[in-house]
Amino acid sequence: MAKFTKTQRDEAIERLRKWLPVGSTVYSIVRKVSASGMRRKIQFVYFENGDGATCANDRHPTYSIAQALGLSVSREGGNDTVTVQGTGMDMCFATVYDLAVVLHGDGNALKSRTL
Repeated sequence: MAKFTKTQRDEAIERLRKWLPVGSTVYSIVRKVSASGMRRKIQFVYFENGDGATCANDRHPTYSIAQALGLSVSREGGNDTVTVQGTGMDMCFATVYDLAVVLHGDGNALKSRTL
């Protein structure tokens, strides 16, 4: 778990609620998988217009997601990535599901797509 203050976490949640209302799609990109397969570094993106066709209004909420969920964040190839531990399930979906619970109280409030 990363060391973020309660204020940082609360501000991140408030920011993400504005960016990601119910029904929004969060896209994830797996940047790196450890040799053991137990850890992934994932970057998150969303599009303000709701589709991936235009990238003019894309946002990169990875750092805010890390703050909201208490995950560690690092720089991978010039991109912020969240480090997620685990195996046996779609970790991108699991992270977006956890985010939806924190933001909206319902794990199905956000859609997850992996790029």
